[in-house]
Amino acid sequence: MSEAFDNAVPVGRPRDDADRLERHEALASLLAAFVDGELPPETTSQIEAHLLGCGRCRREVTLHRSVAAGLGQLRGPVASAAFHTRLRQAVASAPVAPAAIAATAPASPIKTRRPLWRPLLEAAAVLTLVALGAPLFRWTTARREGTSAPGDTRAGATGSGVATTVLLSSTVGLFDSLAQHYRETAVRDLPGRARDLEVVRRAVGVPVTPLPSSSAELVGAWTSTLDGELVGVLAYRWRDRLLVQYLVPDALVFRSAAVRAALAQGRPVGAEQGALTLLGWVRPHGMAVLVAPASRRELASLSPVVP
Repeated sequence: MSEAFDNAVPVGRPRDDADRLERHEALASLLAAFVDGELPPETTSQIEAHLLGCGRCRREVTLHRSVAAGLGQLRGPVASAAFHTRLRQAVASAPVAPAAIAATAPASPIKTRRPLWRPLLEAAAVLTLVALGAPLFRWTTARREGTSAPGDTRAGATGSGVATTVLLSSTVGLFDSLAQHYRETAVRDLPGRARDLEVVRRAVGVPVTPLPSSSAELVGAWTSTLDGELVGVLAYRWRDRLLVQYLVPDALVFRSAAVRAALAQGRPVGAEQGALTLLGWVRPHGMAVLVAPASRRELASLSPVVP
């Protein structure tokens, strides 16, 4: 009777059942790493809580532990002393390869006559570059100075990721939860290490790529539960400050009407909470959000998609 209860799948709304099944499969894929003690503390706690109500996963854990215990009792083959002696003799008697023959000097190149039309073509190319270079220089300068270039009619076109960011109210639930999670992380030891990145990839089930900036050094990776959803967390050392990148799933992003409306404009979203700044952009299956005590311009320079 208890076994049937352990294997039972709760019946509810189809959407809820699908979410529970997806979360079950994500946690089940980490059972081997759980048995080997390779998971960060927060993920380990999630799996331990899951095992309380899932008999199938408990049996899987028991099987993994039995296999690990059996492998630990096996002894590998030991080479005999005679084998080592024969190996040393074979290496000592191996012939030495002859020295490489020096390559001969290349033959002198054949002189060819330069076509008479080539100087004219080169001069025309220089004039074309000069004619195109002036507008390009003006456009590049306009982007650097945060002003629109002549002829640029795009909405909000200023060449700056800061100016094109949709600034949300600090009371938006998602960003408020992220800011609170950052504050809690900042005052304690990081629960995951940088080498746990592959574990985070398997847990969230979507591609996870660290920031490409050379100034941001990845120092920790783990998963956390935010408003009932699994979130990937990457921590960086950036200018001797803690920078956190959150990988938020669609299920959490689209709960907020304000975030949905901002993302529908195809622009990054941001918010400010005291000394903290949050900057987010769309990614496959969700959104990435940077949180740090920095300006929006500084965070925009770290984003791989914010211009």
